[in-house]
Amino acid sequence: MMAGPEEAWKPVSGYVGYYEVSDQGRVRSVDRMIWHNCGREVLYRGRVLRQKMMPRGHRQVTLSRDGDRCTVLVHRLVLEAFVGPAPEGTEGLHWDDDPGNNRASNLRWGTRSENIADRIRNGRRCGGIRIVCKRGHPMSGDNVRTLSDGKRRCVTCLRKTDREWHAAKRREMSNAA
Repeated sequence: MMAGPEEAWKPVSGYVGYYEVSDQGRVRSVDRMIWHNCGREVLYRGRVLRQKMMPRGHRQVTLSRDGDRCTVLVHRLVLEAFVGPAPEGTEGLHWDDDPGNNRASNLRWGTRSENIADRIRNGRRCGGIRIVCKRGHPMSGDNVRTLSDGKRRCVTCLRKTDREWHAAKRREMSNAA
């Protein structure tokens, strides 16, 4: 069996010698010697850090150095290490709009309007009209119905829901008889 490409690790900007980030979106602490209060050096073994998921799906880690703690977004660490510092007026963009996919190949720096254009391209509504429904059906032409409240619905999904409702009613009627 062929092994996949080796995971590449680079130091985290501002935390060189403390933390590293990989091109796969993982963050780890580095093996290092630490002076304890008792006056002797102790080896601190590095480990891959646990990532906390934020409400909208982005992942973050807490880094510390010399008693100072800082919570940072993982995609920013990956971008800074593998692409470079953020140009003025840019933010980290996920090509597939999955905020949990922090692979270097999925990330790039871009403007807010590019981020919104990506979301529309990927079928996610953000100030634009949804081009696919939640189940992946196209939201155009005869497959769109505008309801009285102004909301747009996928006709294919409406028909499926209607068929399921009628089937459930038929089963209910046959069980009652």
